[in-house]
Amino acid sequence: MFTDFIADRVIATQLDLLRLMGDDDTVNDTVNDTVKSDGSTLSKTEQTVLAAISTFPDYSYEKLAEECGVSRPTIARTIKTLQSREYIRRIGSDKTGHWEVIKKEDE
Repeated sequence: MFTDFIADRVIATQLDLLRLMGDDDTVNDTVNDTVKSDGSTLSKTEQTVLAAISTFPDYSYEKLAEECGVSRPTIARTIKTLQSREYIRRIGSDKTGHWEVIKKEDE
């Protein structure tokens, strides 16, 4: 009886966490983003984040996530990709700095 109660609470907690997280950042989303990208063009998410950074260079990851309608981990992953492909760079510190677009998506 007690173990049934605990099992029900664990399942309920896991379901609550899944609802809070949404479905923006599932494992499949991450894998699909990686597999679909051939490296020569920007994905839809990368284009959206690049446009947002162009417009709002001083936005935090949280504000960019809200602006782009994706999760913070998606923003972090996308920014890392854009940096490695030399589309953007960070000028200044994490707290007071801003993003600089090095090249546009059509270059």
